[in-house]
Amino acid sequence: MPMIPDIPIVCCGAATSAMMLPDGEILSPAPGKDVATPGLIVCHAPFTQNRLNSKTRPAFDVLELFAFLYPAQFITPTPSGLARFFGHSTPQDCEEACMSVRESLQTIAEYLANLAEGEQKTELTEMALALYRGGKGWAWSSFILLNLGLSQQEIEEKSLSLRPASIFKPWIGLQEWSQDKASSHPTPYPVSAEDALQNLQTLMNTRQSHNLSAEQRPQQASFTAKSSAIFGERKPEQPPHLVMAEAGTGTGKTLGYLAPAQLWAERNEAPVWIATYTRNLQRQLKSELATVYPDPTHRKRSSVIRKGRENYLCLANLEQLIKQSATQATIEPMLGAAIMSRWASHTDDGDLTGDSFPGWLASLLGFDNTTALADSRGECLHAACDFYSKCFIEHSTRKAGKAQIVIANHALVMNQTALASYSPDTEETPLPSRYIFDEGHHLFEAADSAFSAALTGLELAELRRWLRGNEDDGAQKTRKISSRRRGLKKRLEGLLTDDTQDADNMLNEILRLSLGLPMNGWQKRVLSSQPHGPCEEFLVTLHAMINRQLGSDSGAFYSQETALLQLAENEKETAIRLEQTFRKLYGHMTNLSKWLGDSAKEDDPPDRETTRKRSISATLLRRADSLVMPWIQMLKTLINGKDAHQDDQIVDWLEITRADGQFLDVGMHRHFVDPVKYFGQSLKNFADGVLVTSATLRDSTNDNDQAELDWSRAEQKSGLTAISETITDRLSVPSPFNYAEQSKIILVEGMNNNDTKALAHAYATLFKASGGGALGIFTAIQRLKNVYPLLEKELHQAGIELLAQHKDGVDIGTLIDIFREDINACLLGTDAVRDGVDIPGNSLRLIAFDRVPWPRPTLLHNARKREYGGRAYDEELTRLKLKQAFGRLIRTENDKGVFVMLDSRLPSRLHNAFPSECQIMKMPLEEAAETVQSFLT
Repeated sequence: MPMIPDIPIVCCGAATSAMMLPDGEILSPAPGKDVATPGLIVCHAPFTQNRLNSKTRPAFDVLELFAFLYPAQFITPTPSGLARFFGHSTPQDCEEACMSVRESLQTIAEYLANLAEGEQKTELTEMALALYRGGKGWAWSSFILLNLGLSQQEIEEKSLSLRPASIFKPWIGLQEWSQDKASSHPTPYPVSAEDALQNLQTLMNTRQSHNLSAEQRPQQASFTAKSSAIFGERKPEQPPHLVMAEAGTGTGKTLGYLAPAQLWAERNEAPVWIATYTRNLQRQLKSELATVYPDPTHRKRSSVIRKGRENYLCLANLEQLIKQSATQATIEPMLGAAIMSRWASHTDDGDLTGDSFPGWLASLLGFDNTTALADSRGECLHAACDFYSKCFIEHSTRKAGKAQIVIANHALVMNQTALASYSPDTEETPLPSRYIFDEGHHLFEAADSAFSAALTGLELAELRRWLRGNEDDGAQKTRKISSRRRGLKKRLEGLLTDDTQDADNMLNEILRLSLGLPMNGWQKRVLSSQPHGPCEEFLVTLHAMINRQLGSDSGAFYSQETALLQLAENEKETAIRLEQTFRKLYGHMTNLSKWLGDSAKEDDPPDRETTRKRSISATLLRRADSLVMPWIQMLKTLINGKDAHQDDQIVDWLEITRADGQFLDVGMHRHFVDPVKYFGQSLKNFADGVLVTSATLRDSTNDNDQAELDWSRAEQKSGLTAISETITDRLSVPSPFNYAEQSKIILVEGMNNNDTKALAHAYATLFKASGGGALGIFTAIQRLKNVYPLLEKELHQAGIELLAQHKDGVDIGTLIDIFREDINACLLGTDAVRDGVDIPGNSLRLIAFDRVPWPRPTLLHNARKREYGGRAYDEELTRLKLKQAFGRLIRTENDKGVFVMLDSRLPSRLHNAFPSECQIMKMPLEEAAETVQSFLT
């Protein structure tokens, strides 16, 4: 008979909590003294612990059990999410949530009790026995084993003989990737507008046959016809085909550009890369591919989501965790090893940021035991790795070379085009010739991150770690991840022999020079002016210079920045010594890279040794060129002062970085005024056709005299003008939604945004008027944190759930998932939440901004402001932010929503950020609340 633990179940919500006792009695609210004990069943222990202000974390988390038994299947981490997965009725309050959790546990127990003999049952039994640890291990292990049919005596006897290393082996069943070479020269078969429109009709028919929305809109047809231009034939003397297309929300632009993209990819047996900025759009694209490729097998073969290496599980890191977990005092490493092993054997792609990986796992099991198992540190052994032939990263790379549709992100495309310029012979090439950049309004932001440099303590220390690998001192020996660090010497193991003395010397010199990079604990030594080595001496110098310029007490809680300062003679000597060290390091790194490249064989396909040499050669050269050389140039500027020709192109500054008053970093930063120019220059070497699209590409001031300037600015900010001065075509299609009927825009008058209590009360008044379903956007994290406790108190009394970025201890993706599924919840966040939210329907019916989102007047922003028109540039950026935020509100033709600005200082010249058919109503808070309530009910 299925059995569930004979202990209480606790669930909490916005206004109350509840405890279900083993006999079925429900106590509401749950008694606090009992909640603080570990012998409880909960759903998401960290979230529950935080909500109940408990210092003790409950041991029985039903989400851990779910992740172990149902790997690679995502649910929202709530009792409602569990209920939906198992087909149960959705609970409406905490009392029902407790009963629902118990019902879910009963279903799980029945599943285990009815599990047939076979590999699945054997695997679960052995893993649960290993996790039992003589009764001192995982809380759920007894529940699993008893329901699988073992007696308590059998559990005690067998558990002591099993070790993780002998049974946690997910790689055994994984397939090896194919050595097939990707197509590098697509055939020149173009796609006409007529062809694209015909295929769009086919796709719409497919949607209709699957009972999906298939309304044919003229805006979508216009978009498809224009998009097809990038798939035309390009002759050698012609510039690339470039299209800039602004398509309002609801246009259907995803299928609009997939229609010609699919045709071109099939005809030319070559991939089309579609790049996004957010994961939400990647997920949307993935779902749309079911229309393009209805057959799952064909879809899996013809499309792939391609991400950077840091997004994928590294099997070598997982193996190391498995080996280490048996010696750890706590159960989390072993549980992490077990759950990650189960996940690795069931996932299609090993993507730790994809749909099949629950983002909430890291908060349950710890970062080191979950997402830190990715190759985020650039320590890959490549062909020397025992798991190379089954590597998820290599699978993804090779599949992308053979797929028709590759869904990537802006950052990856920028990194790949830059990498190709360093080494055109890596496995990442050849690069595709046709690109689609959705969410194109984020290209400038992505390029700003990709094409910048930071000579800071964190960056310097990271290079030391990459070169030297594990250097544990006494303070770090407890860190599980530390022993997984692999330095350059380890990565070159087996490639340098007695006959490679020159290469050995280069390596030894690199390692010797790396001793001058910051060591563990460098932050404390910088703050106490007790540096170790030339880099730390330089950091102490910068720290003192900034404090001398701004005052040691100035901005102590926040980060501080200042323009470059003139060095004193002793400070200049420190910088000169460091520059000389970097020049030597750069020389040895580039020479070793050249030696590895020259010694690699020209086999086709290359053997493992050749692959390793080429990969390490490329990464060495890239680190040298993208890190060390910019540092040399920055030090030269700091020592000698700026050249006159640099003033309008490069922005340098010094900065002390803090978070919540804690010192994090110090150093010199360098950004380009126009970073997308460098992206465009690298992309034009590979692109024959590029489409940039978004709902918010242009400032759209509704001034005909400004129309040409708006288009030119959008093309410049996307990098298209750096590819070619000739833009093939422009298109702007409006949204089909009736914004005048579906939305209201309110400007609240009389608000004092500097009064935290008043701001919290305003949010509470509006959120209660809407009955939840509200997103509160803040322009500053600290203001959000100050408002949160006051707002939570008011909403708590109204029974409305409040979620908050930076407060709930849950990753932002999970918060958005919870918010999406609870139509009466409210969510607070910053720009990151605004960009990540895509919630059609009633779950998002109100957006409230705390104040006008003017740009922060940093040194970098001020330089761009001078370049791009002064105050008009500030207004352009602000209008676009408002436009993007409003675009989150109405996602379908049936949505209704209200946009509220809690800042009466919104100037009228910014009003055209909103649809022209919408009237902006100015009113006091009480009237605004009445308007919200009457419109949404």
